[in-house]
Amino acid sequence: MNRELEDQLYARVAQEVSEGTFCPAPMARAREKSSGNFELAKSLYIKFRVEQLAREVKQEAQRKKLESNRLTREAREEERRRQLESEQFELELRRQRDEETRKIRQEAKNLRKEVRNARTDTEKFFTSFFITLFVMIVIFILLAAFS
Repeated sequence: MNRELEDQLYARVAQEVSEGTFCPAPMARAREKSSGNFELAKSLYIKFRVEQLAREVKQEAQRKKLESNRLTREAREEERRRQLESEQFELELRRQRDEETRKIRQEAKNLRKEVRNARTDTEKFFTSFFITLFVMIVIFILLAAFS
């Protein structure tokens, strides 16, 4: 216990003694130890009461430290929870982007296939058109030659 705190405790107990407002437990101990000597009882009371108040101050400091540790731990846990939520959110976004990318790639693949099929269909059309045209020209030539 530091000197300033000790002085404050003694001042508080001195005020109790001067006002005659004694705390029952330390006064009972002081009377028991003083064998009826009131001046000795007051001196012992001061000693016992300061010890009692010092214990209370120490317990309160321990309680505050425990509370502070608890709040710090809860803050860390809350921060970790937020971090996990953020990571989960980022993972979900990444999954959605990957899914969208997969769909876009599939659509591009399907479009390339459609373009190839369209080319093939166009090539088939023009091939059959030119063959038909060629056959018709040959028929007209033959008709013209035999007429």
